[in-house]
Amino acid sequence: MADAADQTAIEAARLLERAEWLNRARIDPSVTPSAFRVAATIAAMTGTADILRCTTLKLAFQSATSKPTLSQSLDRLAARRFISLKRKGRSASIEIHILAARSQATLRR
Repeated sequence: MADAADQTAIEAARLLERAEWLNRARIDPSVTPSAFRVAATIAAMTGTADILRCTTLKLAFQSATSKPTLSQSLDRLAARRFISLKRKGRSASIEIHILAARSQATLRR
């Protein structure tokens, strides 16, 4: 069982990984400003977790984008392997997994 110091170190490492993930999105020329805003919102909503489950309406509201812009941004982030995305039926629920750098490295080869 991890003590408080270990848990703090784990959370700090995850936050650093998240900052690096956002920086990769920031410098990727195919990530539009809207897509970056969505990525930053996903990072803020997940904290140190790697999965976000919410509705498209909530994510659009939190990222200050329209639903069509949100959809395009999510598709762009998924195409560049920043996230994996599952849309769940007619309820407009989505599940987003933040992908590690190694998932994006395969695109650059």
